[in-house]
Amino acid sequence: MVDVHLRALGRRLRAQREAAEMTQSAAARGVFLSSQTIGRLEDGMSTRMSELHLTTLCDLYGAGMAEREEALALLRRGRAAVVQNTDWQGLFGDLMSADDRSRMALEQHAISMTAFGATLVPTLLQTTEYRRVVEQALHPQDSPDEIERRVRLVRARRLRTNGARAHFYMLESAVRHVIGDAAMMRDQLLELAETRSPRISVQLIDQHAGHNIGLHLTSFALLEFGALVGGQPEPPEVFLDSGPWALRLDREDDLAHYRDAVAELPRTALSKSDSRELLREIAHGYDCMSTSSDSQAQP
Repeated sequence: MVDVHLRALGRRLRAQREAAEMTQSAAARGVFLSSQTIGRLEDGMSTRMSELHLTTLCDLYGAGMAEREEALALLRRGRAAVVQNTDWQGLFGDLMSADDRSRMALEQHAISMTAFGATLVPTLLQTTEYRRVVEQALHPQDSPDEIERRVRLVRARRLRTNGARAHFYMLESAVRHVIGDAAMMRDQLLELAETRSPRISVQLIDQHAGHNIGLHLTSFALLEFGALVGGQPEPPEVFLDSGPWALRLDREDDLAHYRDAVAELPRTALSKSDSRELLREIAHGYDCMSTSSDSQAQP
């Protein structure tokens, strides 16, 4: 699992090691640890490295007093966050991949999130009933109790991201694809249309938008963070919603691609008010379908 503070610490330590022209193996020998531990630390993963080890490592790299104190502060905050995450890890850890756990840990520290739905409503906006149908399709071998645990996991993610500004975009086709039945889709779309939180925006890319960036994207979420210890800006994180699991992208060219996409989506999508109007219009169509089905079912 990657924590935002440990990620920042790892990135700084890697830069210091490379500036000192030292390999991970040489650094590990200098502090009597394994090269795997140094690698995990630089990747932002939780390790058993002590504060004494970290101080020695900073000295080995020639770091100054301020850099050493910032490194120690990041280590302490990262470890505190790992402890705070113990509860949900115990409840849901067996349902998640390593990238899923990293996403959930990072989401709670994000100040802004942009999510795009190519084929489905973005996960954090899905109603309980909609999500249940999705989970049943993704995990057909699971028991009803296991499906309910997966649904509760999504609700837990939603609660943990309450502080972030969230911008949601989706193709119109994503809300026209029927998940469950017409009544379920009506309820899902009306909930999207009635979203009134000042932190949340929902915008559609309608079918008449022509050739646009949304046609070339898979579903994804880009998380952005504020400055941490030392005031240094933190780079974003991108996760693809790939089937049942999240896929974390950490290559610089991948981040640049999705940053460009996030900049382009507002220019392509309908306004918030026009999106609400279209959502209500489509929901009304589902309402008519539901009423017609109920009438036909009458003896």
